[in-house]
Amino acid sequence: MTEVVKIGWGGYADYEGPYFWGKQKYVYAESARCVGDKVTAVVTATEGGTYDAYNGYDVCRSTPGLIQFCDKVYNASRMLGWAISEGCITEEFVTMHANMHMDGDTGVSFRLRGHPKEARYCIFGEPVITDAMQQAVFFLGASGHKGSFSAHQREHAKNWARGQVGLWGSRSMQFAQRMYVSKQIMGARYITRALKPVIQRWLASDNPYEQAAAAVYTSYAANSPRRASQALRTVFPSGTDF
Repeated sequence: MTEVVKIGWGGYADYEGPYFWGKQKYVYAESARCVGDKVTAVVTATEGGTYDAYNGYDVCRSTPGLIQFCDKVYNASRMLGWAISEGCITEEFVTMHANMHMDGDTGVSFRLRGHPKEARYCIFGEPVITDAMQQAVFFLGASGHKGSFSAHQREHAKNWARGQVGLWGSRSMQFAQRMYVSKQIMGARYITRALKPVIQRWLASDNPYEQAAAAVYTSYAANSPRRASQALRTVFPSGTDF
């Protein structure tokens, strides 16, 4: 388990918070036949790349995992919900890691409520569905902006990060992340609606150049779908040259 002293403290723009670069790297097997694995290898070269990475110092507040799932919009919780629904982990496993390094009863638990997309952390049974509730769970009430943390809140944020590192770096979650990321990539999850048919066609192609083009585009889109779409349309303005 990662020691608290190894959790860093950084900042980006107006935000600050804990981080851990991660040690459990994504490894691509040269013998892999799955297009999803090939594309994941390209995406993780620029976006994340370690299973146990954690970023708590930007607008996303809590951003863990292989390609940095932003939990401000509940992407990390959705990933955990999927892992539970597939039998990779349990609610208790997530809750244990959420509280593993906290002092006293935080009231934090994790629940899958029907569909994986509705999976949420909870405070004393109440789903975390607001900015203020997320700030309470991740930062003990600090806003996440620079200068907003007391010494106690900073310690809490580092301990939360420490638990997340253990959760996302666990063997079960490494397997779940690899499967989930590949699934999202092949479903063109990070592609804007207008370009989705194009990228899906490239992904399904036997042409290695089209597969490579899809991989490069997806790597860009995983960080900013809208800007990636604009860039591709600049190259192919008519949309008929794809």
